[in-house]
Amino acid sequence: YQGSLQYAIVYGGVASADGGISGDPRGIEGDNLSSNNSATPVSTPRVSNFSIISGGDAAADTGAVLRRGMQGTIANGIILGWPDAGLDVDDAQTTTNFNAGTLQIQSIFLSGNGDDLESDGDDPTFTAANNLVTGQAITTTGFAFRAGRPGVEPGANENAVPVFDVTGIGSLEATSYIGAVQDANDQWFLGWSVDQTGTLTTTN
Repeated sequence: YQGSLQYAIVYGGVASADGGISGDPRGIEGDNLSSNNSATPVSTPRVSNFSIISGGDAAADTGAVLRRGMQGTIANGIILGWPDAGLDVDDAQTTTNFNAGTLQIQSIFLSGNGDDLESDGDDPTFTAANNLVTGQAITTTGFAFRAGRPGVEPGANENAVPVFDVTGIGSLEATSYIGAVQDANDQWFLGWSVDQTGTLTTTN
């Protein structure tokens, strides 16, 4: 995949009477080729303004796994409540790409996860310039696609994260906020989507 994705809301699934969730439930799983991490063409997703929120199932895994030599941009996101970890960067080639600047990870708020940043020996070294904010309380409010889970409207802590300028990266457009939704007046996601019960959402 080498496209652009912006303004994405993800709520993780939960087990129900109809069946369980997948064996490795994640919000994002970004891969290049497993047998040859440097194979071309390289998977290069460009993703900005996303909110990835666990559905609350204890068997859920990680908010975002970036691995197997992928490149691209993952920026201006909110990752909340994943039992294993919020963000996990795996494999030496992925870290090589990060160090070379062909994989950009910028301006992400992570909170309420088992580990906000998973550490397993092959991780890149993040600096303050990456603006990965951990250890802060969740302050999102507003509409939630799954009852009892954090809402999609950013609060004070999420809004305090410096925004990464994605101008010129794929077809992404610059914004003044992180996450998929700007504020309570930003209701692009209502009126055509369905909530956890399968009910059509409404702007009323």
